[in-house]
Amino acid sequence: MRRVVRTGSRFLGRLDESRLTHLATIRGLDPVADNAAIHRLTTLFEFPFEWQVSLQLAFFRTYGVPSIGGLLGRTGHIVADPVARAEDTGLMIAEMVEHGLDDPRARHVLRSMNKMHRRWEISNDDYVYVLGSLLIVPLRHIERYGWRPLDPAEREAAYHFWREVGEHMAIKEIPGSLAEFEDWFDAYEAEHFAPTPAAARLIGASSQLIVDRFPSWAAPLARQMLPSLMDPPMRRALGVATPPRLAAFAVRRGLRLRARVVATMSPRAESSFTPGGEMKSHPTGYKLEDLGARPSAEATVGE
Repeated sequence: MRRVVRTGSRFLGRLDESRLTHLATIRGLDPVADNAAIHRLTTLFEFPFEWQVSLQLAFFRTYGVPSIGGLLGRTGHIVADPVARAEDTGLMIAEMVEHGLDDPRARHVLRSMNKMHRRWEISNDDYVYVLGSLLIVPLRHIERYGWRPLDPAEREAAYHFWREVGEHMAIKEIPGSLAEFEDWFDAYEAEHFAPTPAAARLIGASSQLIVDRFPSWAAPLARQMLPSLMDPPMRRALGVATPPRLAAFAVRRGLRLRARVVATMSPRAESSFTPGGEMKSHPTGYKLEDLGARPSAEATVGE
């Protein structure tokens, strides 16, 4: 069976009914009780590319808060080895999403994250902001560049999943709904975003991660991809120049054209994430114990 699917203002053409299989499953689940199952389908089956890109944007965005960017700059981990830091952060998040927070692998990740952060003096508001970045930035990015808009159940499930992550990390005063969290998040950025030398160093070291995903002939456009996906407040806080209009148009149009193509493809049958798989910083695969800031690096940083 085929039908015309209209999602918002986006016309996606004629799709096989099977393309909406995962969405039908999601709509049959409870976004509170089944939040982990829904969030897994959203991120690792329906929008894996958009989710990966948006997680990087979320992490980079935190550099714009001076207290967070300053701490990340002082540890030296990102500047010393941005690939390992980015990959390990992504793997730890993916482990939680793939397995659910009650799984032993996810519990191991949560213990590791709590241990890594315990040594630093981090305000509860900064914890809430980072949690919000991992929730809100991906939702907004997927809404803009995904092959279909998010279902309300996906948005609610994402909120409850990340709220539970925050509770496992003993984060207090997490906003009581997604709408409240978005308002809090935007207000926090408006108050705290500010350019700093630390933020400029961090984004300078990290931006190469985007370029490395592309073949060498596409490097000039790849270098414009990151600033093209930043909003003006983020660019100002990170000291990133406004990209040329043509480059920004090409990046955004390319992502939307990609979404049209993805909309015509069969639904993903398997998760996009392979636990323990090979990565650039883990060429033979990884164990959970391998993830996170390296002890040798931590030892060089004063308390």
